[in-house]
Amino acid sequence: MAVYINARFLSQPVTGVPRHAENITRQLFAIRDAIRLLAPPGPLRVLDGIDIQQIGTSRGHVWEQVENDPLASDWN
Repeated sequence: MAVYINARFLSQPVTGVPRHAENITRQLFAIRDAIRLLAPPGPLRVLDGIDIQQIGTSRGHVWEQVENDPLASDWN
């Protein structure tokens, strides 16, 4: 069973919370294989060696609340 992570933090400036989310994500990838990062469309920071799936058409809170959840449940 895959774990899906909301990777919207990769579209934000690197400050405290996005930096912490990035560090946690790297550690999770180090201990588990079945992890999928889902992010909104647009420019993202790259995490070396980690695949990021951009889904949906909107960005920001609309993407999180309207597009992310339904798409994540159908994405394989």
